Amino acid sequence: MPNAELMLSTLAHIKDHPEEWGQDGWYAPASGDKPAQACYGVRALLLSGVQLQRRIRRTLVLADTLPEAIRESVAAATIPALLPRYAAPKVCAQLLLGVTEEQADNLFDADRTVEELEAAVAEILASGVDEFAAAQDESETIPF
Repeated sequence: MPNAELMLSTLAHIKDHPEEWGQDGWYAPASGDKPAQACYGVRALLLSGVQLQRRIRRTLVLADTLPEAIRESVAAATIPALLPRYAAPKVCAQLLLGVTEEQADNLFDADRTVEELEAAVAEILASGVDEFAAAQDESETIPF
């Protein structure tokens, strides 16, 4: 089920702070007068209190800063050489946002505009509501 609150707060942050958004890469540290920039996925991680570390031009997630609820799933989906200290940002953001791999690929696409992100978020949230309603309908079937 999509994490609607995080998806919407991430989108709002990007719209309110466009200078901190850079969809063409996971993360770019601050440089001179230019603030650090993060794509949609990494911004969601940062807004959740997850910490990053740059290692040889790679952005990695400090695994012990991930919410407990997703640590086991992240560990199962991460390159073993990175564990236990680091995790890949894509996997972490996907799990934290509660989206499928296909939805994550769409959200994290380097060519996305803000308008396209808005549309993608709206579509994911609408499909999440539809899936939830369908599951509720199925669970309310009472056998006689």
